[in-house]
Formats: sequence, C-alpha cells, structure tokens
Amino acid sequence: MADIDDRPICHMPLVTSRKPLAESQPTVSSPPAAPSSRATLEAIKKQGRAKVKTARGAQDRERATAAEAEQQWKDAFDFLFDSSADPATCGDFLVGGRTVLVMIPGFNSWTSLQPSDVECWKKAALLKSPDGSPSALSLVFRWPCGAFLQSSDDAHVESIAAWADAHEATRAAATNLTRLLRHLVKHGSRVVVAAHSLGARVALQALSNDLAAPNINGLIIAGGAVDDHALVGGPGVPAEFPFGRLMKKCGTLSLVYSRYDPMLKDLWPAAEYGRAARTAPAAIGSTGPVLGADAFGDAAALDEWADRVLLLDVAEDMAADSQHGATDYLLTPGGAHGLRAALFPPAA
Repeated sequence: MADIDDRPICHMPLVTSRKPLAESQPTVSSPPAAPSSRATLEAIKKQGRAKVKTARGAQDRERATAAEAEQQWKDAFDFLFDSSADPATCGDFLVGGRTVLVMIPGFNSWTSLQPSDVECWKKAALLKSPDGSPSALSLVFRWPCGAFLQSSDDAHVESIAAWADAHEATRAAATNLTRLLRHLVKHGSRVVVAAHSLGARVALQALSNDLAAPNINGLIIAGGAVDDHALVGGPGVPAEFPFGRLMKKCGTLSLVYSRYDPMLKDLWPAAEYGRAARTAPAAIGSTGPVLGADAFGDAAALDEWADRVLLLDVAEDMAADSQHGATDYLLTPGGAHGLRAALFPPAA
C-alpha cells in the first residue's frame, strides 16, 4: 500500500455561504448624526433674538407715531383744547356766530390718528358750507382718553388697565366739557359736538346729566362705547343718559353705528368685563340704540323728537376694511350726512 504521504493532492473549491460581492444587497446609509445640544441651543437663541428685535422695532415705530400724533391733530383741526384748561385760552379762535365742531376723541384715539386719516378728512371738506357761507371751525377736546402700546407683549392687560383709567376720567372730562360749551355758546357760536367711542360717554354725561350744560345745535355719536340701552334703560336698570333730558339739550341727535366694528364687537365686552367684572350688553356703536315707545310712556313723546333723531347704520360702508377711528365713521356717506345736517341744516 502506498504511503499516505504519496497520495495526489485534490484541490477542492472553497464552500461558503457568503454570496459574491456583486450579488450582495445594497447597504442602507446611516442617518445623519443629530445636532449637538450646543448647536440646538444656539439656534433657539438666534430665533429668540430675532423675535425680540422685531418686537422692539414695532414698539419703536408705535412710539414714533404717538409722538407725532399731536401734529396730526393740529393738521386736521383748527384748534386743540386741553380739557383741563380755562376756556378763555381759546382766545381769537372764536368768531361770533360761526359754527364750531367740537370733536371728542375716543379711547386710545389721541395717539392713533394717521397722516392718511388727516388727508382723507381734509379731502372730504365736510366743514365747508355747501351754500358759500363761512365754513365751520373745528376744535378738538383733548381729554385723558387712555393710551397703551398695541405692540406690547402685555397689550391685553395694559389695554384693560388703560380702559379702566379712561372710563374713570370721563366724569371729570364731562364737567370740563360743560365749561367749554358754555363758553362757546356765550360767545355766540353754533355748537355741534361729534363724540367718538368712549368720548361718547363724556358728551352724554355732560348733556344729559349736567344741568349746567347749555343747549347745543347738534350731537353726533360715532361708534359709541356705551351700553345700547344707556338712553332708555333696561329691565330694572334706569337709563344712564336719559333720552328726554338729552333731547332738551340737543337740536339734533345722530347715532352712527356699525356691527362690523372690530373693537366694539370683540374688545368692548372684554374691556368692560375687566373693568367692572360684568358681561356687558352690546355697545350702542355696534348695534345702534334700544329705542321704543314703551321707554317714553306713550308714542306721542317719541314722536316729539322723531324728526330730530337720525339712526345711521353704516355697516355696509365699513365692511370691507372695518376700523374704529372717528374718521372711519364720519367719512362714510351716512356719517357725512349726519355731520353736514347738524353743521348746515338749511343747506342739508
């Protein structure tokens, strides 16, 4: 038998379960590594700084606008009268026999008048007499109507506090308005008062509850921020500004209102609840007033004033880009008609 070492060597193929490389399945790439916590923190800080910068820029622009507001009022109207001043400071502004429009701004209105508002007001020329007689003069009654930055982080809280302060200030402002109106009437002026938003409370308080107030030729309430039943009262609630007394002081009364007013629709209930912890009725500037024969005892009493009261629903004219400014109301066809009818009754 041959020696085992002399046997021929057989080269057998290598058997393996591994497939050739060309036939192997494609490998799945690993997900990218997650950013480090440091990188994430830096991104958050960057976003925060950008938001702070944007907020500060908005506040700076709002402060700049507020600083220029007084000049806007001077450009739009003939005379600025501070509510705490002596009416004698009107000086040469008064011209005997001329019609004077007394404009009472609303809540936060003093700092909100824009150059575009002034331009539209001037272009409308509502104080120009249509029959060629002298134009009406215009006086702004500046009272502490409240102010806050709408771009502030705490704008909601600040607005409620400012509303409460302004609401409280209406009583003293009404007394000062009476003093001014007496001075104007004493000098032979025809007087028409246009009160906007919370300024309506100033005018209504003076003309319906202050026996010292003089008779004036007309009162226009535009977007009034008072209860819709304030003139006649409600179940178990007396009228805050009795309609009968008011009409004994005013030659005409125009109530201009719009259900699309965003401030009265949304912010009025919140402001009143924050001030007095009550669910407020609708504002008179949003739905118009609650008026009816029952409020006067009989229909004859209502008929006595029927031809001297204008209810002007300007909702459709303000629906497109509804705002709450005084000029937004007075420059509508209805608002302009009410103003002209009071200023120039024969021509109107």
